[in-house]
Amino acid sequence: MVATSGSSMTLVRLATLFLSLFLVPACGSAKPMPDTPVLEPQPATLDSSATKASESTASVAALPDKVVRYDDETEAALAPLLADAKATYPEARARYLAGLPGKHVFMLVTRLTDESGKWEQVFIRVTSVHNGLVKGTIANEINSVEGYAHGDSVEFAETRIRDWVIVRSDGSEEGNRVGRFLDYWRSGEFFGALFAVTRSSANEVSVRYMHMLDRHKKGAQAHFDPPSVFLSAALKELRARSWKDAEPDKEFYTYLLYWPLEPTNLNREP
Repeated sequence: MVATSGSSMTLVRLATLFLSLFLVPACGSAKPMPDTPVLEPQPATLDSSATKASESTASVAALPDKVVRYDDETEAALAPLLADAKATYPEARARYLAGLPGKHVFMLVTRLTDESGKWEQVFIRVTSVHNGLVKGTIANEINSVEGYAHGDSVEFAETRIRDWVIVRSDGSEEGNRVGRFLDYWRSGEFFGALFAVTRSSANEVSVRYMHMLDRHKKGAQAHFDPPSVFLSAALKELRARSWKDAEPDKEFYTYLLYWPLEPTNLNREP
């Protein structure tokens, strides 16, 4: 994902993380960086002090980009996802420091800023994390900022991390919640979050989150997860219902609308 600064409307280029992995030499020395209504149920069915323990021998080719709009409203929608990314980063970092499986790649998302003040959001392939400092190489082609290029070595404080992703050797990924959400942002103002609900014969309600629905693709699965603040509110709301008309001990599905700019508003009309 590459976001570039400029006018009030900026562009984000999203990296598609189905990658071919091969050796890419780092060039130069490390550059320090400047400082929703509810629909009725339907029957259905951070502080680092150690260096990386081991490192994959593979690096990542420049990531392909896709352009979406990026503005203040987008940043507001991203806020809870950015918070989730920072909250889950320590566990991802610990896995990296302990040693990821062969050919898995650990990348972090941050912003590069040049002397003119322009910024660009990029993936950094991590080579070390030590005493709150990240070192790595730029995994994107650079489109806007001056003085940086794909493959350059950079270093930045962990406080500047915006997201993380572990790319497995088969091209699948963990994390990248911000990037996966931006794939769907602007496709519509709201999304449906699908839940499975079961009411026991003792009137105990269990609920589990399944996945997001892409309403522009006839309810197909959208490959992103909403922020934890939405899921917490949704699970609490659904568990509090009596579901008195539901057949006991039989799972059924329902969904809540997810509004990115109001993630805890579960009763807003679409």
